[in-house]
Amino acid sequence: LRLIRNQKLLVIFDYIESKLKLPPFAFKMVRLFALILGMVHLCSCFFWLVKVASNEPSEFEMFLADNNLSREGSRVGKYMVSFYFINTVFTTVGFGDISATNTQERGFLVVVMYIGTIIFG
Repeated sequence: LRLIRNQKLLVIFDYIESKLKLPPFAFKMVRLFALILGMVHLCSCFFWLVKVASNEPSEFEMFLADNNLSREGSRVGKYMVSFYFINTVFTTVGFGDISATNTQERGFLVVVMYIGTIIFG
């Protein structure tokens, strides 16, 4: 956890804590939520990178079509697919509509599952 935090983030949290006057428990919960959200964002971005880099163009086009996306479509739509999937991995709800389709994606998701375990543990 200490490796992930950077000085700017700590300054922002200190500023928020001083302005909002939150009880210590509530502020710890806000910090934890921010950490989880940051890790989900980071893993979502890396998942999309692995998805693009490890699939053949035809497989990638099929994935986009299955999720009602296009290659030139909005970044928000692509991000939400990735964000949704990583939240599914972190919360261990299970997979259904989006899943790993090749060895590189499965390997990346094993690492993400351990990250989720560490964060929630």
